[in-house]
Amino acid sequence: MQSPAHLTLETRVFAELALAGTLAVATLTTSVISTHVPADHPTLTLSPATVRAGDHVAVTLTGCPDPEAGARAEGQLVGDGTTAHTPVEPVDLKPTGPDSHTLTGEAVVTADVKPHSGTHTVYAACAAAPDDPVGFDLHT
Repeated sequence: MQSPAHLTLETRVFAELALAGTLAVATLTTSVISTHVPADHPTLTLSPATVRAGDHVAVTLTGCPDPEAGARAEGQLVGDGTTAHTPVEPVDLKPTGPDSHTLTGEAVVTADVKPHSGTHTVYAACAAAPDDPVGFDLHT
């Protein structure tokens, strides 16, 4: 076999194109698979992650086994004999589109969240898997 230095320009270009095509197919296959296969456990993110009272927060949950069933995110119960939650009130999450495993919603940070008061956890669960909640920490 000849060393790469002895290959003609035409042979090297063909080899590079073949490799690029293989990588493109592998990348396309990976992204198609990851779009349609839910994760083992849902993943929750909130943005922004550093907040203050009154801020609007985008809530995103991925990996629900049946996204069409929806999901819910909420903070902890305040515990003062009411149904109030902190740092956010309950919010329903809906799929972003047909066949999507991403559910989104918007929450507002409650007034009782004080500046520099630390970490406040928001929890979410898929309607189809309510016994598998996940959490995400908001910071003040």
